[in-house]
Formats: sequence, C-alpha cells, structure tokens
Amino acid sequence: MKKILVFIFILTVSKTWSQELGLIAGYSNIGTNYGYFGLDARLNDNKKPALNLGIGTYITSTEGNKILLPEFHINYKPLQNANFFLNPMTELSVTNKSFNPSVGINIFNFIKLKGGYTIPFDSETSFRGISVGITIGFGGKDYYDYMKMGF
Repeated sequence: MKKILVFIFILTVSKTWSQELGLIAGYSNIGTNYGYFGLDARLNDNKKPALNLGIGTYITSTEGNKILLPEFHINYKPLQNANFFLNPMTELSVTNKSFNPSVGINIFNFIKLKGGYTIPFDSETSFRGISVGITIGFGGKDYYDYMKMGF
C-alpha cells in the first residue's frame, strides 16, 4: 500500500500534471464482479495519439470480506481525429495476481468499454478468464484527446 501512495504522490507533483490527470471509476467482470477506482496520467500532448499510465484498485466482497486488488495499467489510443466520438484503444493491466491485455473503444473521450482475457500468475486465483469492463474518466483539459468536431 505504501508503494501505491508513493506512486500517486510522484504522479501528482513531479511534472505539474494538474491538467493531465484523470480520476477513473468503473466496473469489471473478471470471473466475478469488481468495482474499480484509480488515477490516470496523460503522458503526451493531447493532439497526438493518447498514451496513458495509471494505477488503481479493484474492489470486491467475498463472504463478507472486502478484497482490494492493486492494479497498474497503460493504455494507448492509436487514432487521433479519426472520429469525433469513437476511438479504438488497447490496454495492458497488471495486478499481483494476473496480467490482462484488452481492446476496446473510448466513447466521447471519457467512457471506455473494453474486453480482454485475464491470465493468472498462479492456478489458485479466481481472477482469470474473459474480462469485460466499463470505466469513466474525469480529468483536466489536457487529459482528454483533442476532438475533431466536423466530418
């Protein structure tokens, strides 16, 4: 937990990223239902294909016990100005239990729909198999992609 807090601190003060940070919240189904909360940082200019780096945690409850699963991800949206409301994306996510490559679409610059396959690091975890999720991101003006509003 200390490492996650240190990473969040570094993200927020190292480059004055106040306009390039986004809070993300969402839902995923990876063998069971998980809530998600995290922080995303835009690594490049918002007029270039998007490259974001982030951390967060999956949250679930099993038999009355809350489970927090820390997560690190990087996502890339290769097309810029292709369409004013849809942009394809890829994401790689790693937890202490699994690795999850996924593909999806970014809708209106703040809703991400994605699907992938979670590959566990050990055979005893239920965090495996086909994954689907939706996340919503809220950030400063430089966090969002530049949107072409004409055809």
